[in-house]
Amino acid sequence: MQIPAQFHEFNPPRFLWLGTVDYSVAMELQQSYLKAENADQLPIILGLEHPSVITLGVRGSADDVLSHDVPVVKTTRGGQATLHNPGQLVIYPLLSLKAMNITVRNFVEAMLEVSAQTLKNCNITIDSQKDGLFTSVGKICSAGFNIKNGKTSHGLAINVRNDLVEFSKIRACGVTNSPMDRVSHYDPDMTPENLFEIWKNEFLKSVPGTFCGSGASAKGTGYRLD
Repeated sequence: MQIPAQFHEFNPPRFLWLGTVDYSVAMELQQSYLKAENADQLPIILGLEHPSVITLGVRGSADDVLSHDVPVVKTTRGGQATLHNPGQLVIYPLLSLKAMNITVRNFVEAMLEVSAQTLKNCNITIDSQKDGLFTSVGKICSAGFNIKNGKTSHGLAINVRNDLVEFSKIRACGVTNSPMDRVSHYDPDMTPENLFEIWKNEFLKSVPGTFCGSGASAKGTGYRLD
């Protein structure tokens, strides 16, 4: 898939690695960046990990939760149930689609394409893209976004070196015992922080114009329309 050329009209994003952040804190942080008075801080892309938590998208239900020994949070993102846990890379792109002059579909496709190219660096071949990325083994990347007033929140979750057994606690995307895959099966030394750096580089490389070579960095599909 070709990254939309309209991206070149947009300012380069800041990339922030936050380490391990509680899910509720990350949601509050996203909203603080998206407020009108903080609009000058966009675009920004957050990379982080979460402690174990089950999240339900707008199409998720209590029936998708098979175990209650980890917190369950109802969210505004698209999709059904997913699980975050240590060792998984979570990426939250906080962008203005209006400023980028692209459609929601183009945005989602671009985020998945950047993720697929990132995984290619780890010798991982993506077999299909539908509400995420799948290898021949199983799902390796989940996607769920919220689009409100033309601004994006929520995002991507890439299994890097997390415990895949925990996914048995949910009906992932409505499927019981949905097969999962992770990056460590192909690259045992990869960490979420290092993969976020590769994702950043692929984003900057894939997107033409002013994004290319900006190198902005700092440490620190489903979608819903409102």
